[in-house]
Amino acid sequence: MDIKYSLRDELVEKGEMKANEIDALCASYKVTEIHLKFFAKYFPCRILIFDSQNSQVKKYGKWKNDDNILSLVLSVLNREYSVVVDL
Repeated sequence: MDIKYSLRDELVEKGEMKANEIDALCASYKVTEIHLKFFAKYFPCRILIFDSQNSQVKKYGKWKNDDNILSLVLSVLNREYSVVVDL
């Protein structure tokens, strides 16, 4: 069994999400805000996105603590995401 089905079964069993919602997320080739919220909620990470067009910053996950978790910083321009490696 692969990780997608293991995680899906666990989330469905806990009543956190429906199987068809998880399947739709996994089948999508387009990154949406729903994906970012999902990743930040169910994986030990936090995500920061700089929107270069609108000069906006969006944060997903827990940012108020100093836990040693992965911080993924991305820049988005013209709907293309790039990893920020140096600030």
